[in-house]
Amino acid sequence: MAPVPGGIPGAGIRPVAVPGAMAAPGGGIAPVGGFNLSTTGVGNPYTSTGSLAASPYGGYSLLTAPYTGGYIPPYSLPYYDYGRLDPYSGYLQGLASVTAATGQYYKNIQEARMTRYAANMAALDYARARIKFERDYEAGRFRNWRDELAAEKRTALDAARNDAPAEMIWSGRALNELFKSVKNGGSLSLGANVPLDEDVLRHINLSTKASSGNTGMLRNGGKLNWPSGLLDDRFKEERELINKNLESAVKSIKDGGSAEERESALKELNNSYRELQNKLNESTEALPIRQYLDAKRYLAQLKDAKDALGDPKAKNFLDNTWTAKGRTVAELMDYMRREGLQFNAATPGDEAAYTALYDSIRRFERSMMAAGQP
Repeated sequence: MAPVPGGIPGAGIRPVAVPGAMAAPGGGIAPVGGFNLSTTGVGNPYTSTGSLAASPYGGYSLLTAPYTGGYIPPYSLPYYDYGRLDPYSGYLQGLASVTAATGQYYKNIQEARMTRYAANMAALDYARARIKFERDYEAGRFRNWRDELAAEKRTALDAARNDAPAEMIWSGRALNELFKSVKNGGSLSLGANVPLDEDVLRHINLSTKASSGNTGMLRNGGKLNWPSGLLDDRFKEERELINKNLESAVKSIKDGGSAEERESALKELNNSYRELQNKLNESTEALPIRQYLDAKRYLAQLKDAKDALGDPKAKNFLDNTWTAKGRTVAELMDYMRREGLQFNAATPGDEAAYTALYDSIRRFERSMMAAGQP
């Protein structure tokens, strides 16, 4: 910076031009940051001693005092604002914000469309229900819950009478629907004489309404015929334990063993069954899909047999006290009605026998209903 004319003679002090500063009135030293530079000498009350000898600068000292000679603009230097982003970062952040806002916009639009679609569908359903209500009201077709239940029963019976699907037959439901119709139809003597094959009856499983299982797999004393999927060596240990525990439980029940023996055998059977089920679940990808599904189905039927052993009346199913018997359909129906029995689901290999018995009972029920009509 260039010296400013004037200064302090003999002291080596020269005024210095400061950017942004204004000269003091009368040609004094330019103020810096709102303050004046001034010199004081003897008698100055701001010196340490007020004498010329005490001054380190030959009787003069440099002091600052507030400047009151007029407006001085604030002094500032260029600086970098570290609190702000550089242009590139700001651009990227803005672009990200726009992208996020655009995505949220389209998401909101889609959700609004879905809500509107659901509302429109609800409105259509309401309109259909209202039209149906008005039609039923005018026709007087209102029914209470008893009427609804009766209609459902008629639907099941109609399905059993008219070529029921195989699943309905093998589950025992179609046979039970026809059996209930026979029981409610009056005297069994009204029906035709429909003979039954003894070999067919050996493959029919019965149970009581309170039964929670199916003893069909236990006809051979608990000896099981395992499907191919469970004959793999990885299941050998659990398979052998189930064979052993199942035969032990069946023998204990048939021979009238103690409750402790029965409970112990059933506990061991439950444990080995659980282990086999867990191991099969872990082998989903190791077995072909067909073998895996057959194994799952077999374990479900094995569970029914296992649960049946816990029935207090399980002995009646194991010693042939409660088995399908009768030379004709009428005799079979009479026996089941007296003993309080019903048909249970078919086990593997029993499907053909169930289909044959279904055809016989359907023929008998049809003839009985026809004979009872006035």
